[in-house]
Amino acid sequence: MTELHLSFKDWAYPTKKNRITRCAWGECGFLAISVGEVVTIYSNEIGQFSPMFMWSPFEHDVVAMGWYDGSCTPSVVQPILAIASSKGTVAVYDVRNRNVIGKVRVKNEIINCIVWNPFYRSRFYIGTQNGRFIACQVEDHGKDVAIRLDMNLGYSIDFISIDPQTGTTIAVASKCGKFSVINNVLKAKNDDVVDVFTLAENNPEITSLLFFPGHSTFLIVATSTKSVLFSIQQQITIPLILTEDIRFISYLTKSNDKIIIGHSSSVSLWQFDFAKSIWNRKSIINFSKISAKFPEARMFAELDNKIVIVTQSHWITVIEERRDKIFIVQRIRLMPAKPLDWDFRKGSIAFCTSDGQVLVTSWTPNCIIQPTGRSDVKSSDNLCRDSSLTSSFNNKMNNNGDIDSSRPHQVQFSQNLFNGFDVQNNVNIALNPLENNLNNQFNHDFKSNANKNEAKPTFTMLMDQADDEIEFDVNNDDFENSSGLDFSTSFVSVQASHVRRPVISTDNQVLSSPLFENNDTNNEFDQELNNGFDNGMYSGFDRNRNDQKTMENKGHQRHLLNNINRKTSNTHRKTFQHRFSDYSDSGFRQVEDDKSSLSLKLPMEVSLEKQNSSFHNDDNNSILSTNYSGNLINHSQYESHNNANGNANNVNETSECGNSCKLLLCFKVADYPLNHVMWAPGGRLIVWSFYNEKNILQLVDFKRRRVIPLLKVQLNAIHVPITRIFFSKDRSMFCVLIGDQTAVFMSTSAQPKQIGTLNFRHPVIGSFDPTGRKAVFIRKDGLLYFASITSESIVVTQKFKSKYLHDKMKGEPTYIIWRSIGILIGTSLGFVILLNGDNYSNFQPIAKLKSNNTNSSNLNVNTPATVTTASQSNAITFISPCSDKIFLITDNKKNAYISSNGEVKVLKRSVKNIKAASHESFLYRVSGSGKLSVISSNGPYVPLSPPCVSRCPLMIEEEKYHSQLTKIFLNSPIEAVKACRLFGSVFIRRLIQSRMNHYTLNEQVKLLFGILSSCEDFSEVAIRMALKIGDNETAKQLLLNTSPTDPHYLRNMNRAALFDLKAVGESVIGVVQNLFANGKTEEATEILLTVGGIDFLVKKYLDMGQIREAAMILRIRRDSKDYSKLAYEVASNLIDNRCLLLGLLILTEFGYHEEVTNIVSRIYGDEMTHLLSFLNE
Repeated sequence: MTELHLSFKDWAYPTKKNRITRCAWGECGFLAISVGEVVTIYSNEIGQFSPMFMWSPFEHDVVAMGWYDGSCTPSVVQPILAIASSKGTVAVYDVRNRNVIGKVRVKNEIINCIVWNPFYRSRFYIGTQNGRFIACQVEDHGKDVAIRLDMNLGYSIDFISIDPQTGTTIAVASKCGKFSVINNVLKAKNDDVVDVFTLAENNPEITSLLFFPGHSTFLIVATSTKSVLFSIQQQITIPLILTEDIRFISYLTKSNDKIIIGHSSSVSLWQFDFAKSIWNRKSIINFSKISAKFPEARMFAELDNKIVIVTQSHWITVIEERRDKIFIVQRIRLMPAKPLDWDFRKGSIAFCTSDGQVLVTSWTPNCIIQPTGRSDVKSSDNLCRDSSLTSSFNNKMNNNGDIDSSRPHQVQFSQNLFNGFDVQNNVNIALNPLENNLNNQFNHDFKSNANKNEAKPTFTMLMDQADDEIEFDVNNDDFENSSGLDFSTSFVSVQASHVRRPVISTDNQVLSSPLFENNDTNNEFDQELNNGFDNGMYSGFDRNRNDQKTMENKGHQRHLLNNINRKTSNTHRKTFQHRFSDYSDSGFRQVEDDKSSLSLKLPMEVSLEKQNSSFHNDDNNSILSTNYSGNLINHSQYESHNNANGNANNVNETSECGNSCKLLLCFKVADYPLNHVMWAPGGRLIVWSFYNEKNILQLVDFKRRRVIPLLKVQLNAIHVPITRIFFSKDRSMFCVLIGDQTAVFMSTSAQPKQIGTLNFRHPVIGSFDPTGRKAVFIRKDGLLYFASITSESIVVTQKFKSKYLHDKMKGEPTYIIWRSIGILIGTSLGFVILLNGDNYSNFQPIAKLKSNNTNSSNLNVNTPATVTTASQSNAITFISPCSDKIFLITDNKKNAYISSNGEVKVLKRSVKNIKAASHESFLYRVSGSGKLSVISSNGPYVPLSPPCVSRCPLMIEEEKYHSQLTKIFLNSPIEAVKACRLFGSVFIRRLIQSRMNHYTLNEQVKLLFGILSSCEDFSEVAIRMALKIGDNETAKQLLLNTSPTDPHYLRNMNRAALFDLKAVGESVIGVVQNLFANGKTEEATEILLTVGGIDFLVKKYLDMGQIREAAMILRIRRDSKDYSKLAYEVASNLIDNRCLLLGLLILTEFGYHEEVTNIVSRIYGDEMTHLLSFLNE
């Protein structure tokens, strides 16, 4: 049978009832989409979203999701996802290690939104339907999430936005039109009262909320009729973009004057006209609506100036702006309708759906990823040239280059650390149940798939190797181009039969795949956690090494890039380096402003020198200590399982990966339901159904994009349905039973043809023998017919009555299948009987299903038979041999069973369809569930990782992560920015983007100034902004245009007269000193900006401790290069005060690139610094 290792546990599909759908796109680059209770996580693999994990974390619907951010902290952004259920449970999942790192229960609440703070990476915020704003923090001990703040605002919280400057100002809003601003959330208390604002319009419905880019005092609030700009300080709104049906707003950072707006059935691009101070629509994309009741665009998400839209027609659509227009750059198919049947073939799954569609997944099961050999770019699956894994791997190779399986492999366990959240629970320790279906399973499931054939540098298509084998060469130009991620695309998928053996080169290097890197890891099925956690997120592989190897590897890799020249001749640069060196060994890797977060280089391993470090928490002054003593796997549990299975001290040479879940092909075959599907050779499908009193049997040819009817007109017109279709083992031939009396034999060659027909007087069921040259049919009275099949004729060669019918209580035959062990027959009374021996005269009972009124789930066939009536027993409808002793059985009551050595166990009830993917795993659909699920006959099912996981740097082990990172070849800053996103170095990405455009903040302030300058209520704010950006002429003109009736008329005239002063004299100094002393900071600032006293103003801010204000003055101005020494002093003060990001941004914008490289190397290690090589260009 087909051996396909599935990489998912649940797969959602649409239902008649529109289910809750949520979408979140994280800084790690992963996209999460939930439909009902099923969550799917996509990796952006080679420019295409590919499903990585699909599972149901809860029994109830998922109502909110939020990705860990950490983009403003010096760390590797981790794939951490907080998920909330409709019962108020929030679980924080570490996607990389596939475990729960925190959980919290909000009783009697429905959670609407979850947002992580980018500046405080262990904190996230929750908004509930009853108006509770909850600030949570993931602790480093245990698995509990601490609640730091719980405020009740009195209205439903649907949106949460965090200010982009400090992360301490939080804006919340409700769809009912109310919104509030929480200042300094770190010091807020539960009983604090905040102002509630309501938009001045009839029944406003807020649809989007975000801070204006680069500002913490202005909000963009969108409603169903318009969007407005709200000033937090002045509490005034002005119109922004007047267009209806706004459901989403995204500001494009790469242009600083464009906004993308999402509507119910369209997406539009808007650009600001500075001359006319209005917004103009530049481009629009309309979607075809399939439902008048629901909007076509259901969910929106944004990242890197791209918009993801989840549509009502079940597509993931990616929108991007290029040259003042928006384009659809990617579309990913979701399951479009209820799948009625499916089939497995050569690593792909074919589905047929209730709306007449046929879908096929990618053909990448049981494969490994290898470099193409055509590019200097190394695969992320290659071992590092100097990695310690090389020597350890060589020790396990014999002289022939094969893995030495004779010597026992010792498994070494290491820690599973994420940002200091040490998982101390062993796998057999139960968690406190939050809800019946929250689970955290850990598993190491490695399969043996060692093959020694040569690898082919091709994408081997989904074709039968014995029939119409076709291979497509990889076009390197399609994958390596200036705009693509060429450093991550030099891979090919190779079938397991074409796996290349590892080769030892002359310099003792090993070029290996992931299959050969875990050869010191045993197979294991860990126990399911107790207390009802039976359906949770599945675990992954333990990719860790022991602590000693960790320290050696890190110490070695830290010197990979010591050839970077950081010499400097300027005195102030040396001083800066000396001041910063105090932080290098004292925990400066800690996050900016976040004293509660732990240092992070990579989550899997941390140097031993950092094990005893601890940090204080500002909120409660508690100490969060890093604990490295907990192992994820219970060693005794591990050994006992292997001993029980006879596999102790015996490991597999290779590990297989699961199938790819990406829907590659989708065809609309018919306008009616397709009930059955089966793979045929040559990558074709046979689908059949009975609709409108006609038989439909068609061949779907993917290569030719054709649908070919197979039944002749005479047979197709018969108003008797197709009752059964069965295939030969090699699928070169199949038989169609029409009305259980007409058997039509057909071939599946390149030109399908009808071989012959057998007509029976009585209803029969049949099956092919294992060779495909014979067929057996059986009547209700037990009469067997054996037919010989050739390419031209079909002849019945033998018929006789089976002995088993001498026992009248076995029942009538309802299913038959012929395999190498013999002929298996299922009966109407629940018996499974095996016929073998000469002339199949031997009778052997295999299983007996009990009646529905029994409570026991097991039955031994050797127990005495009892008289049961047909109404009490369940008729056998399907038998699938999984092995010589194990069988999958279904009955007419929609129950699925596993029979092993005569014992029958109920596998699942209310099953509409079930098929075996392998000997141990089965894909089934339960009526009304809205999802396909996978179940195992050997305990909880633990999916393997899909192929795309091995191509995702954030999912691979640390040594390979560093190996791939240090060997990236980059040609431009744009490629460096993409590499930073791929490797989770978002902090470094911000620095490179700052180098590419020094004046981003200046352009953002100019845009805000252009919007405010046309509104009289914001004239003072506009004048102040013009002064800050250095546009003195505009500021002077605004002052002179003041109306004589304005109460500030005389003051503004006096201020306009100051523009003639070209220097800061004693009088100006005396005035501003007096103003500063009396708390008139804004007035003093305006005077100094007017007369050009930037140096004096910045130094005054430094003396007053207002370092951020001083930094903003320098960053906003275009003439900032004149103040480089002053900027250096400001950056030094910022770093001393732990404002690392802002300090590094100033250093980058003012040209101190060597200092930035030095600091980054001290935080991350030398592995990351080559990404900053473009700063010096």
